[in-house]
Amino acid sequence: MGLRGGFKWPSDQEVYNESQVAAVLEDIGVEIKGETENVFLCLCPFHNNTYSPAFCVSKEKGLYYCQNGACSKKGNLRQLIAAVKGEADAFAVNRLINKHAQEIDYAEEMRKRMEEFSFVAYTDHDLTALRSAFPSSPAHAYMAGRGFSDDTLRHFDVGYSVDDPRAMAVVPVHDPNGMAIGFVGRSIVEKRFQNSDDLPKSKTLFNYHNARRTGGTGILVEAAFDAMMVHQAGYPNVMATLGGSLSNHQIDLLGRTFDTIIIMTDWDFTGRKLGRKVEATFPHKSLKWAGIGGLYPKNEDGKMFKDATAMGTDNISACLRDAISNFEYHQMVLEDEEALFKTVE
Repeated sequence: MGLRGGFKWPSDQEVYNESQVAAVLEDIGVEIKGETENVFLCLCPFHNNTYSPAFCVSKEKGLYYCQNGACSKKGNLRQLIAAVKGEADAFAVNRLINKHAQEIDYAEEMRKRMEEFSFVAYTDHDLTALRSAFPSSPAHAYMAGRGFSDDTLRHFDVGYSVDDPRAMAVVPVHDPNGMAIGFVGRSIVEKRFQNSDDLPKSKTLFNYHNARRTGGTGILVEAAFDAMMVHQAGYPNVMATLGGSLSNHQIDLLGRTFDTIIIMTDWDFTGRKLGRKVEATFPHKSLKWAGIGGLYPKNEDGKMFKDATAMGTDNISACLRDAISNFEYHQMVLEDEEALFKTVE
């Protein structure tokens, strides 16, 4: 990102973690409206900046600079805390910085966990082994049979756990910065799911590290396979909650990254409850619903598909193209929701 007037960041030796800088900004009330690869784009706390974010904060060093020529405030993270909080005591500033030091500790913990990784109920498996076992495995045929292309399987680094009778197709899960922190798996012989030990799925969204780079619109599904199929349909801005709930960490990721959220949760009571949670959490964002109610495509037996994986790419594209607003959803679907559930595949 270029800054006007040939601006150069001031010299500063302190290095932070992206998550730590974001946590500090949230704590002191500086609103993140977007981001680039290197900086957070915020509403400036020093002037009446209410529309286009003019305040840039370095993700690595916490250095800040306002691009508004009438403001042009700049400094480091400690100076920002002191100015916004009106805190002149250096010890108080240090306490706030240290309060979020666990963000760095968390990243290191995940790194160590990945190095020592073992899949629950399996031993001696790491990412390389799982990946290399996949191409000639029964899991490859299973995933292809469910409609996944080789390009999609390679993109998501799908692997195979060879331990019978619990042979599983496994997919790595990444933290918000793109570091692999564990796996989710599905048995290829029965409808059974398994996560890696202590997978911190509530602290991330599946595929968020890719989706956040695509712009201001995010698509939210429940399962990793659903996200993979939506990606295959041509929508890389998809994320999965990896379950029917929405944690505070996930709310934070969605809130500070996306201006528009398209809800494409499962067509069942858990999926509807999750969609309502998103609706209640982000009343001021642009919300849309895809694949809901009468808009949800039906199979050959006249029943609606339960989720995105069952739909396939053509139906996914149609659902997202015809996504309805939150107002339309309430008008068209809510009153007849119970009856519509009876038509699910």
